[in-house]
Amino acid sequence: MALALSGRLAGALALGAVATSLAGAPALAAPADGKIDNKTLAQATLSVPPMTRWSGCPSGTVKFTNSKASKPTGTLAVTSRVYANLDADAALETAVLLTCTTNDVSVGQVVALDRDAKGNIVTLGQVVGPRNGVATVTALQASGGTAIGAEVADLLTTRTGTVTPQRQIRSYGPDGPYDFKQVGGPTSFPDRGMPTDLELYSAGVATTNKGQQYIRFDVRNKGTNPALGFWLHLERFGTTTVNAAPPADCFVEPAMRGYGCDGGVLQPGAHRAFTFRISTGDRAPDLGAFVDLLGSNTDPNLANNKYVLGGKARR
Repeated sequence: MALALSGRLAGALALGAVATSLAGAPALAAPADGKIDNKTLAQATLSVPPMTRWSGCPSGTVKFTNSKASKPTGTLAVTSRVYANLDADAALETAVLLTCTTNDVSVGQVVALDRDAKGNIVTLGQVVGPRNGVATVTALQASGGTAIGAEVADLLTTRTGTVTPQRQIRSYGPDGPYDFKQVGGPTSFPDRGMPTDLELYSAGVATTNKGQQYIRFDVRNKGTNPALGFWLHLERFGTTTVNAAPPADCFVEPAMRGYGCDGGVLQPGAHRAFTFRISTGDRAPDLGAFVDLLGSNTDPNLANNKYVLGGKARR
């Protein structure tokens, strides 16, 4: 999805952007004010970046009403906002925490907003979201200057059982005109010292007497510690398609040409199954799957975390 970008730099170079200062020398016009108040945000139409793994959340062009936007698979809310200088000019921009509730989880991301030369709200990009070991963003604070502070967690609260998520305050700032990077705070969560062993198994494609094809994936915890969260990725190749609604807690993953499934907490000895109805056309099945362990416990045995049928998986 192409995000709408600030037109400030173009506007500064356009004819009419040159004004006469009090001393009589030409000067560039002041940049547009990127501070957006809560009242405006509550009814705004924003370009919202998609969150990795959470395609059930509203994204793209999203119209908010009373600070919320909904679709059947999730509700997005403007949770908080702060001001900081998040690009190359002297004006302040707005960072907002957008929290999505989908199924039984809430997951957040921070998005940077600005105004263009005409005063329209535009999106600069995602500052921090659920990726690279971060499960969610839970709070936002002003840090001063060109940075914002974000409280990030390694687990989603509603999926952890009795395990408390680890939370950290990290600072983020601009990395070029429309990109962002971490500029302060811890860069990873401490290892909990709770190794586990997830195994992914499938008996392959089954065909009913009516010619319908199914494939079931079982994820089992063979370790002695709970898996604090896991994600099953299903990717397809060639003519293989998924031609029915996916199992519960599974979402489209466009980059994989398949689905991702949020498995939640898995206790030692427990397993969870995901069954997909597929179609292979007149060719042999061609798909792959693999499991990622979420949170800050580890899986030393990755050899049993993938399954390939006729194709070549990414892992």
